[in-house]
Amino acid sequence: MKIENLLVALCVSVFAAYSCSPIEKPDVPDSETPVPDTESPEDPGKPETPSDPGNPDDNSFPYAESDVILYDNFDKVDVSGGSQYVNQSWATYSNATGWGASAIDYGKSAYSSFQNNFTSIGYPGASGHNAVSLNKNTSLLSVQNVRIPLDKRNFKLAFGLNSYVNGSNEVKEGETVHIFVAGGTSGEIEIPWKAKQYQKWFYVTSDFAVAGDVQYINVTVKSAFGNAKIDDLTLVVTSDAPSVTLDFTEKEQEQYWLPEIPKVINDSPDYKYISHSATTYRTKQLVRNYSACYNTRYHNPMWVAYPCHEIYWEGGYTRLVKDPWRPDPEMSESEQSIIYPSNWNSWPWDSEAADNYQYWSSLPTMSGYFTRGHLMRSAERGCGNKYILLDLNAQTFYPTNIAPEAYMYAANAEGETHWEQVEYLLPNKWRCSDTLFVVAGCHYGDENLIVYDATYGSNKTDGKSKQCLVPTARYKIIMRTKAGNTKKKINECTADEVMAIGFWFPQNPNFDGTYEIRPLSEFIYSVSEIEQMTGGTFNFFPSAPEGVKDSYNIADWPGLSDLCKNQ
Repeated sequence: MKIENLLVALCVSVFAAYSCSPIEKPDVPDSETPVPDTESPEDPGKPETPSDPGNPDDNSFPYAESDVILYDNFDKVDVSGGSQYVNQSWATYSNATGWGASAIDYGKSAYSSFQNNFTSIGYPGASGHNAVSLNKNTSLLSVQNVRIPLDKRNFKLAFGLNSYVNGSNEVKEGETVHIFVAGGTSGEIEIPWKAKQYQKWFYVTSDFAVAGDVQYINVTVKSAFGNAKIDDLTLVVTSDAPSVTLDFTEKEQEQYWLPEIPKVINDSPDYKYISHSATTYRTKQLVRNYSACYNTRYHNPMWVAYPCHEIYWEGGYTRLVKDPWRPDPEMSESEQSIIYPSNWNSWPWDSEAADNYQYWSSLPTMSGYFTRGHLMRSAERGCGNKYILLDLNAQTFYPTNIAPEAYMYAANAEGETHWEQVEYLLPNKWRCSDTLFVVAGCHYGDENLIVYDATYGSNKTDGKSKQCLVPTARYKIIMRTKAGNTKKKINECTADEVMAIGFWFPQNPNFDGTYEIRPLSEFIYSVSEIEQMTGGTFNFFPSAPEGVKDSYNIADWPGLSDLCKNQ
């Protein structure tokens, strides 16, 4: 479902690090294996008559698709082999859809597991199959980074709930589960709820409002005693009167959910917000890979936001033996640029398809063609083994992270561009013990620069090629602690502990032969200046201490002064 307002998430994917400290391993509750609940009733078999049946034959989903912010029935794959911890395996079982679902993360769920030994039944929209089991009084199901629209403030949270303790099949507010909502990384606020019984399951609903300009919320359901099951987690826009209004305004201003994710100032219905997660090469930690804002009208990215830390280089700088160009699974074919082969899912391609090397078409004035340019380098997510597909690396080949590339300036006689030189400095000179935060983006200053995707040479693919817009400039902005080893969150740092810098590189879409060697220093800007140059649509690094984005010092960035002097 298309997102109409922003998150990175986003969101975006699992996100394992929330600070400038090293990426943390997702919480693992303990070494024990999740066990099925011992007090769950037997399979109810045929549905019983609900206590207030309404229309018992109507079990359809009760909300309009356009109102759905998040819906997850956890049924992407049937659970096998007993149960699976939510925080370790949520990406396998989460089947999340909805307007604000692209950046969600269940990695903070604790002592909860996916099971299919007692399926949901009876209540409106009951999906059956998998459910989340809260089998301890410390168990919780927590979904982070749910995007909510700025023009809607009233929401309804709903889910199926089963509880069976000491022969009693009932639920009570405050005794069965507690529901909490947080704005971004702000403190949690408990919200009231009510339940209606349908056979052995209950349908829980809670109506609440959110004050201020909060763009992301976290929802947590905590077990009160330890034997409950949850299914069909749903968040929708509602016209029903809220039971409580949650005001996160001050806390949202103080700290933002992820340091690298831009905050939207002027949103567009053409923007789609996506986040991707993957496991690392050696330690197999599930981490956030990158979040993106993609323009579905331009069919090219606005920006990609990502963290850099040693954990992402467990696979070195290794690139796959064949580039794994492929569509972004979070978008339809009509939404994204088709710059991948039709047999993309047969990598490494025993026999290459005729359309293996699809690009964008040329402009009428061009003598060359556009290359597929990464915003985040493939080398920043090395695959470790060039013959084994690693999602962390393969995701960098999604159209989400690729834009038509036509550099205006070469930096030296070898043809190395300034963009490439910054790409070298980022992992080799600027990476540190604290996390480095990066936004790489495109600026579209001329809507007449139209090309076509699904093209090889001058040949368009019938029925697939569509108009795409070429960026007139590309940029990278970077933020980290000055010391590099503070182990502090960005919002915990003072202005003199954090530094940021920006690079703005015009493109030469006409390939007019302009390869003037100009100093790299002419393309360096403050983050605030790049915000202005991009039209003020996004607030980059919104959690940065005041003043950090307004200036830069080349000397603070190792290797940059020498590079500028030598040109």
